[in-house]
Amino acid sequence: MRHQAVQKNMDIIFLKGNHKYIPIPDGAIDFIYMTDVIHHIPDILEMLVEFKRVLKENGRACIVTESYKQLENRFWVKYFPSTVQVEKERYPDISEIVYRAELNGFGEVQIDTSDRNMQHTISMDFMKLVENKGFSMFRLISDEDYHKGFDLLKKDFERKVELSYFHGETFIWLKKPEIQF
Repeated sequence: MRHQAVQKNMDIIFLKGNHKYIPIPDGAIDFIYMTDVIHHIPDILEMLVEFKRVLKENGRACIVTESYKQLENRFWVKYFPSTVQVEKERYPDISEIVYRAELNGFGEVQIDTSDRNMQHTISMDFMKLVENKGFSMFRLISDEDYHKGFDLLKKDFERKVELSYFHGETFIWLKKPEIQF
């Protein structure tokens, strides 16, 4: 993914780092944004320590993820119910992220959600994504659960079934406090 991003954006400087080390000087960044990454971070506290190091005073970070309720409300859970437990084992609960941020000294923590009623039919792009197991959770459930779910999904796709559900994402906003003298 990094290679593709570099090829698409030759005018942007891409640095290689990780949750333990961002190759940026202390206090140099105004804003950190990450979406759909937190479940890949082995130690959230280490990541937050690094965020705090590179952020300027009053700098902000936004972590976009899903709450356990949002994981349960994904439309494909109807077809692949076993993905819920797999995802809950990978995704940290929102309260855990907030607790670790507060433990690390982030003074202001704000939670917003984009939950809304959704309605659509299953797209061909989504069918291809699932068929190729384009979401890692499909590689983590049993073959039996995957094939059973894919067969049901395919039938609803062919019948152009209209799906209605309530879903969104959670935005966790963190603010690095000013240094008090």
